[in-house]
Amino acid sequence: AGSLVVGFLDEINTCDHLGLISEVLTKKMLKGRPLHPNTRFIAACNPYELRSAAERVGLVKATKYASDVDEMSKLTYRVHPLPDNLFDYVWDYGSLDEETEEKYIVASLAGCLPDHDELRQALARCVCR
Repeated sequence: AGSLVVGFLDEINTCDHLGLISEVLTKKMLKGRPLHPNTRFIAACNPYELRSAAERVGLVKATKYASDVDEMSKLTYRVHPLPDNLFDYVWDYGSLDEETEEKYIVASLAGCLPDHDELRQALARCVCR
């Protein structure tokens, strides 16, 4: 049977490889080849939200066309939209306090890690802190 191996992919929507990541998360395959049955992947992404005008400061070339050239400069985080096939796997935690968020993550992981209570607790602590 072997040991369970869990991989955590953070900030997946900040890279240019969302197609590959989507295949791993949704099809449990990598470049068309099945992943080992003892592997699980958990991923986190940053919100796709606009910055307020007050947040748009820093070392940015100040031209009247700067925001037209770099659409991502208007975002709180430089993120790419998630592929449609990932939306069934997205949990939006909103603005929970740390204790509530940790409990929610532990409960959410129960489906994919039913016999690994300590691992669920450890992963939740890592995500929340």
